[in-house]
Amino acid sequence: SPSLPQAAAAHLAKDSYECFTVADDAESAALAVALVREGRAGALMKGHVASGVFLKAVVDRETGIRSSAVLSHVAVLEARELDQLIAVTDGGMMTVPNEEQSEAIIEHGVQVMQALGVSDPKVALLSAAETVIPRLPSAELQARLAAKDGRDITVEGPISLDIALIPGIAEEKDYPGAIKGDASVIVVPDIVTGNVLSKALIYFDGGAMAGVVLGA
Repeated sequence: SPSLPQAAAAHLAKDSYECFTVADDAESAALAVALVREGRAGALMKGHVASGVFLKAVVDRETGIRSSAVLSHVAVLEARELDQLIAVTDGGMMTVPNEEQSEAIIEHGVQVMQALGVSDPKVALLSAAETVIPRLPSAELQARLAAKDGRDITVEGPISLDIALIPGIAEEKDYPGAIKGDASVIVVPDIVTGNVLSKALIYFDGGAMAGVVLGA
């Protein structure tokens, strides 16, 4: 297979990139973060570097680029059965987010979809049903998040996946909310749900995914 310089030369303009030689993954991650800090790069791509090594460089107190108390992962997915791109978050960073962390996760998901041209993304707080299930802490948290005033976007939950993504289901279930199969951002209650949902769309529905970590 071609080396990195050869691959870059084959696809990129000569003056649009630089190649660096480093000793290991840790030095690679540190150098990449330094380039962003210096304004010489606008984004980081993890590639084959282990997530722990990559993120350690990002959040380093002295040399990192962390700008938020919450780092969250947003997976943007395209699947055959959906007529739109959707964002699933957070299936990669936050294990079981609390209320403050969930607010940041919502904000990050909205930012990504707006950057992709969705001017008014609707946010669905995913649960097993569209009602608050007793003794299910995530559903109680979702109800509090959805009830907050002062938002300029639609945030609803708890809400089931079918109502969030399949047109017509809301009418069948007499769901009174604004989301009727047209949610753009699916906020999951925990990392397992997000991971499983994203992989199910990829492997069982021929989907494609691009992921980004926000908060840095």
